[in-house]
Amino acid sequence: MRGVYDSLVKLKPLIENFYSEYIFYLSYWKDDCAFHGWKWSKDDGTMANMAKITDGITDKFEEIYALILAGLGEKCERMENF
Repeated sequence: MRGVYDSLVKLKPLIENFYSEYIFYLSYWKDDCAFHGWKWSKDDGTMANMAKITDGITDKFEEIYALILAGLGEKCERMENF
């Protein structure tokens, strides 16, 4: 089991950096819609579908990170504290 633990130790900083660089802001576009001139009231379903996709990616990524932490015996907290 030492090999699994060592792999998780190596994965943790990679996942944290990847999250910070690519995933953290993935779902934030929804909050900036008005700034970009996008209106939820005029959505033809495209924005709703994109929201479902980006939220799903973010949620799954957080699940993966939680599993890594659990494998390392660390407590899992929400990603805002990442």
